[in-house]
Amino acid sequence: MRIFSLPRAQTDAIVQTILISVDASPGRADFVLPVDVDAQVLSSVYSAASEFRSQVASLRRDVASRQSAVGTINHGQFVLSSLDEARNLATMLALACPNSDLVAIGLQELLINAVEHGNLEITAQEKQELLIDGKWRDEVERRLNSAEYAGRVVLVNFQRGERMISITIQDDGEGFEYDNYVDSDVPTEGYRGRGIAMARDLSFSSLTYLGRGNLVEATILLQSD
Repeated sequence: MRIFSLPRAQTDAIVQTILISVDASPGRADFVLPVDVDAQVLSSVYSAASEFRSQVASLRRDVASRQSAVGTINHGQFVLSSLDEARNLATMLALACPNSDLVAIGLQELLINAVEHGNLEITAQEKQELLIDGKWRDEVERRLNSAEYAGRVVLVNFQRGERMISITIQDDGEGFEYDNYVDSDVPTEGYRGRGIAMARDLSFSSLTYLGRGNLVEATILLQSD
């Protein structure tokens, strides 16, 4: 965890961010908090950020230690619905890619987004409130088991060619205005959700949202011999 103070001309704010790469910056923060933030809110945000850091470290350890025949896969289709399934599939498919630990981080972010924001329709504002209250995972599980969302799935297609790996992820949600998330690095107050930008910059050669935003293609360029 690192705390940054932004220039006063920009905003009177404290930015908290998890460092995943050495070039992480205040513009990559998941939360932008006002300087007079309540201590309880600050504590909740810190706990959520620390949990995320632990998850990233655990994911990288899993990729480093796990052995799987999926490393030779050329194509496959997978279906998931829960956060645990998203993590397991991210780990498995990352083993078939170069820079597996970084791919696993970005892929997990995309899959979690598809579950929580796509299928379960948890908005960024709702996630902020749930994280601050420490109820995010409970609400995810509640929606997963509700009649309204229980039948929704995330469909993942993996395709390896001679020069490129393509991974498409499609959820059953209504989509979203993805241009605001893919291209924007402007700090705003509150929860900002940097998963898309992190996946784009850290894990993949390209990241393209299609249609109404419930379908995304991530590509990885392979080095030619």
